[in-house]
Amino acid sequence: MTSIAEELSSCRPTGQRRSLFLPSLNGSSTSLSMRKDRILLRPKILSDEKMRVEMVGRLIGLSLLHNHFFPLPFSSGVWKALCHQSATIEDLRDVDDQFVQSMFQLRDIHLSRVVGGENIVGITEETFDDLFFETFVTRLSDGSEVPLMNDGENKPVTFAARGLFVDLALRARLNENCEAVECLKQGLASIIPAEAMSLFDWREVEDMINGVEGVDIELLRQHTKPSASFQTPEGAQLIEWFWKVLESFDASQREAFLRFVWGRSRLPRQQEFGEDFKIHLMDVQEGSADRKLPKADTCFFALHLPLYTNEEVLRTRLLFAVLHCADMDADFDPGAHARGRDQQEPRRDREGEGRRGGDGSDNSSEEEEEGDE
Repeated sequence: MTSIAEELSSCRPTGQRRSLFLPSLNGSSTSLSMRKDRILLRPKILSDEKMRVEMVGRLIGLSLLHNHFFPLPFSSGVWKALCHQSATIEDLRDVDDQFVQSMFQLRDIHLSRVVGGENIVGITEETFDDLFFETFVTRLSDGSEVPLMNDGENKPVTFAARGLFVDLALRARLNENCEAVECLKQGLASIIPAEAMSLFDWREVEDMINGVEGVDIELLRQHTKPSASFQTPEGAQLIEWFWKVLESFDASQREAFLRFVWGRSRLPRQQEFGEDFKIHLMDVQEGSADRKLPKADTCFFALHLPLYTNEEVLRTRLLFAVLHCADMDADFDPGAHARGRDQQEPRRDREGEGRRGGDGSDNSSEEEEEGDE
């Protein structure tokens, strides 16, 4: 589910089909406080795309029904629509802050203000027509233009009518993807009754479907059960090293780790943590632990660690495994020989020791031998 969601969120076309979603127009913003990874439903969807959008709605419903993540970074307006709540100007800011700012500036263009210590005199009715040449047309998030009233293309925006223009433009942008939203809601309603969705706040639904953003190591630690084999001094030391290494990972490395051990990129909320993370000690030949890579049971949220001799070896092996075996169904890449062995993808265990998830997927990483490095 996570892989499907990431593919959809990439907003890349598939073959001859265009992407169902568009990237947020805030993506190029330099503001550090603004979400730039949001995705939008298209303002205009083709007839063959309606069924695909409905299918996404069904997948969202299935993720809620079975408590599986389907992390789609929809804008807040989309989540509100799924919960039958009305969108506001703040939801439009969530995806196109520059547009909202420009509309408010137009509405208040008559007001004098201080910018950078300089007094800026407001625009008067006499000077407005010399500076503003727009008609009653606005541009949507996909770049297309739509009239805001009958014959809007030929009706100039005047000083007196600028307030009406702003209201119509904001309304058009807030409602631009109504058709796609309805398709999404129809797909969701085929799994979860619409009446049930209206009982939730949109933030709750977003967290239930996407999980909590960022991997909280302390939360994971609270829901971890090391096996009894770690009760020895060496085992306890390995566990201590493991948490230090995990805490040193950056955000993307932590997500890759979670994908490796669980097939998900986010943790559930504290109250919805239904399965503990399990760590087992891998049984390997004496003296060979430092040459082995960890293995994962994604279906059982479990990690198998060799008894490494020091923290740096653990970090190197774990990081290699999580970055080169991110997909549950990752196979050996035959083309890797041409690129060099150090660039190849991990393959399914050659000796049949690989762990398989409940869906038949293998998320074990290749055992390294010194002679192969």
